[in-house]
Amino acid sequence: MVQGKNRAWLYRLLLFTVFVEWLECFVLLASLKNGGITGGSSNSHRARDVTLQPKSVLKTSTVVSSSSSDYYAAYDTTINGNEDRLHDELTSNDASYITILPKGCNVPTVSVPIVDNTTILNTNNEYFKVETDAGFASIFRQCAPYIAQHRGSIMVIHIPGHLHQNRVAFDSIMDDISILHLLGVQIVLIAGVRYQLDERLKSAGLTTNFHNSMRVTDDRIMSYLKEASGSVRFDIESSLARGFRGKPGNSGINVVSGNYFYSAKPLGVRDGIDFKFTGEVRKIEVDNIKKRLEGGDVIMLTSLGYSPSGEVFNVPSESLAAECAANMKATKIIYLTEGESLLDNRSLKLVQSMRLAQAVNLLQKYGIVNNNDYNKFESESRTSDESSAKKLSEECMTTISNLSKQDGLLTPFKRRRKFATKKSMTNDTVVPANNATLSFDSTSSVAEYVQLVARSVHALLGGVRRAHLVAAASGNLLKELYTRDGAGVLISRDVYEGIRQAQASDVRSVEEIIKPLEAEGILIPRSRDQLEKDMQDCFLVTRDGTTLACGMLKRYGDTHAEICCLAVNPAYRREGRGETLLAYLERRALLMGITHIFVLSTRTMQWFEERGFLASDPVLLPPTRSYNATRGSKVYIKKLNTQRDVDAEELLWNM
Repeated sequence: MVQGKNRAWLYRLLLFTVFVEWLECFVLLASLKNGGITGGSSNSHRARDVTLQPKSVLKTSTVVSSSSSDYYAAYDTTINGNEDRLHDELTSNDASYITILPKGCNVPTVSVPIVDNTTILNTNNEYFKVETDAGFASIFRQCAPYIAQHRGSIMVIHIPGHLHQNRVAFDSIMDDISILHLLGVQIVLIAGVRYQLDERLKSAGLTTNFHNSMRVTDDRIMSYLKEASGSVRFDIESSLARGFRGKPGNSGINVVSGNYFYSAKPLGVRDGIDFKFTGEVRKIEVDNIKKRLEGGDVIMLTSLGYSPSGEVFNVPSESLAAECAANMKATKIIYLTEGESLLDNRSLKLVQSMRLAQAVNLLQKYGIVNNNDYNKFESESRTSDESSAKKLSEECMTTISNLSKQDGLLTPFKRRRKFATKKSMTNDTVVPANNATLSFDSTSSVAEYVQLVARSVHALLGGVRRAHLVAAASGNLLKELYTRDGAGVLISRDVYEGIRQAQASDVRSVEEIIKPLEAEGILIPRSRDQLEKDMQDCFLVTRDGTTLACGMLKRYGDTHAEICCLAVNPAYRREGRGETLLAYLERRALLMGITHIFVLSTRTMQWFEERGFLASDPVLLPPTRSYNATRGSKVYIKKLNTQRDVDAEELLWNM
């Protein structure tokens, strides 16, 4: 009898467990449908998935999935019948939702598998899977396009002084830089010495005067600066001189430094303050640098800048890096950071990329407005503005508090979660390391990060293609440059500037572009009436009122869309206009929940093949899309995955 009762209770317990499991699944599905939290990595437009707010959720703080096709399919693309929300999301310069988190704050965005016999732990306490031979080959193939793209490109890399504190981390990053050189990247290193200089001044009991965040460099400070610069230069040269381990007798990399790569001038007297030996860049000797880079050397510059009169000046290294990159028209400028990050307050995910205009607005949010000259202050110092520090601290603490409150939204995932994570990440909240409160040093690191963003903006305005802010940790530099996901923050120029939806008044300008192609049989002839109807699906690349290119995105069903009528004004061809518009339409399709885009072509098949489209059979077209067998157009279909893939394409297409 007792056994029967026990068995009955066991069945009830089992039934209750099944019911709880079913209920959790129901709640999870409901949260996804209504814009609930899902896993996944961050936002933005590197590849880093864009997070939108649907019309019904705009007034709430619920986090929206960045991958739910139901969400995108139901997305209302208009406001009051005319505004285009999808276009706004792709081109918005808003940065009000971005918060800079100081070093020591960990945001758990990636699920780490539980440790087993195929998982090892590296020196940074980060878990990663041991790859099989097939896995290694796959990774190497994925890196191959980036290797080809970066070969021969000029990159300016700023090495901060604090990196020298950890010799293991320093040598690892020097090894990564050696690999970049081996892969054909032309490297200019800018060595920062702020940490070494501050330590020497502290040991000597000397204080430094600042004015408007600029260090006043007198004779005593200059002597310590020369000593610190020599020490840092020795560390970098000796590390790169080791060569590649495992190749006995290799002489390593030839590092060249000297007084003929740039000249400096005094900052002078400003606001009645004599800055003495504090200086700024006078001229970058571009030809001298390029000549040595083409010879296979690595160039290293320090804060010691020489004037034609023979004087030596203290030039802030971050400022030097920005000026050097801009004058060299470098492909990239890279700042190694202390580990700060950007957080999207809407989705509580890390921001991994920004457009140039967004970065400018982020600087304005933090009080930096320099009339397009963002290189006129020194980041070699800790901020001394108590009100600014208090503001930064309050914002960071508010953000962390909000993140902690969001923890309840993750409850359905907790019971079966088995992640091997760092101790500070086990509660799914963002907390300072070791549960420490935000200190003045933390807010100072945020202030310095803001200034690095400003230096990056200056370089981009000067012609640099992309800027990267990467935490100074082993492997991050390689991951940022040779993988799709990256490892830092990317700031890129606004490639979609000038793109807008066509209007009825644009019919004539579109006709001027497509009529010659229709006459050649490349495009299907369209009547004026048909073209007017198609304007709602047409997008233009414009500049100063002139239409440079046009293209259409027509939806067929829930998962397919056609890109058609893609044409460029003959006067503006071979400038990447077609690639820019194609990438824009792909991003737009992703936001609409489209998984496959297709084109029909009779002449330009190879152009689309080179951009990821695969030849397909007409029977694979959506049922609602008719096919003209007489014309015999070739069908090409492309599967859309994530915004990351579009970002990768933009890089490889030199956009």
